[in-house]
Amino acid sequence: MLALPSEDEVGRLMMIHECDVLPLDDEQLMEAANPEKLDWRFDGPEIDAREAFMARHLVSAGPVAVAIVGRYHDLRAEIAAICPDCRVQIIMPSEIDRMNGVGR
Repeated sequence: MLALPSEDEVGRLMMIHECDVLPLDDEQLMEAANPEKLDWRFDGPEIDAREAFMARHLVSAGPVAVAIVGRYHDLRAEIAAICPDCRVQIIMPSEIDRMNGVGR
């Protein structure tokens, strides 16, 4: 069974240089894509630019990258355009709970 690491475990891995935690977003792109400024739209060129940046950042991070993003950021098409051989696995919060034995 897969158990996802807790924040404490991630911190320990960072301390022994087994993983890095990096920002996924570009501050300017994130601000430009702010739905509040876009009449609560979740599509358009600002969103596309932000998600393309996220995808490039993930692909360039190394052989394994994990991103935690909101439900509106499905980056599969953007990642496939850059890296057709990359695998994208989407895990919903309910699945994380199930994998960690929550709610049994």
